Amino acid sequence: MLSQILKQWGKTFSKENIYVAVHALSDYAKGKDVDGFKNEFKDRVNYICDFHHTNDALYTQFCGKDGALIKFLDAVKKNGKKTVRAYCEEIIELIRKMSEERVKKRTLGFLKHNIDHIYGELFLDIQLLLQDIPKKKKKLSKKSIRELRRIKNGLEEKKKNFNKHLEIMKAFIEDKYKDDKEKKEIILKEINNFKEWFNKSFDGKYKEVFDAFSNREKFLKYLEKDPECKNFFEWHKELDERLEYIVVKEKQIGG
Repeated sequence: MLSQILKQWGKTFSKENIYVAVHALSDYAKGKDVDGFKNEFKDRVNYICDFHHTNDALYTQFCGKDGALIKFLDAVKKNGKKTVRAYCEEIIELIRKMSEERVKKRTLGFLKHNIDHIYGELFLDIQLLLQDIPKKKKKLSKKSIRELRRIKNGLEEKKKNFNKHLEIMKAFIEDKYKDDKEKKEIILKEINNFKEWFNKSFDGKYKEVFDAFSNREKFLKYLEKDPECKNFFEWHKELDERLEYIVVKEKQIGG
């Protein structure tokens, strides 16, 4: 997609005037090779950066609540040309700075942000599915059936991907606290406890709601007693709270 966009931009703008910011670029880059991705487009853009919604100072300045990107979009809506130009200059400078960060300093919170996307997408998919179902819920449209099938087919892959990212978290802790066995064992124990809860949650308290996604008959029957899929959203909330607990604890003992 970026290649197609740059092809169009190249007809109007020179390389020196093209700045690109990609949210969670590592999720799209082949083999998560951000540097390789940047090199692929180095002859077509001036700067290209990878950004995330974290508390990192540069990211906050760029896309935080009061960041340049938000202010820019507000200015566009209000048609304030002078203000828009000023924010463009600020965005360009921030893209340059983020692009020149060869290696983003990792934190456990940064890694948590990466894995939040895995079930964040499912959260939105289920919300959209429920919105498309008639109030009587006696049948599903073809669109809803396709969406339900897509959710069902993606569940196992999401589970595997989530467990893979937990192993990345553990490897990060192993490296960060390689010279402090006590702190390392405390955080690894928390991650392992979380991992055990996560894998058992599909067969425990939340088993029924996940089983409901297996086919439309089960799903419609499940909706009779939980019409808003509250159990799933409770599971998602608990997932996030348990992960956040690990992040906070690691900050408290290690910073």
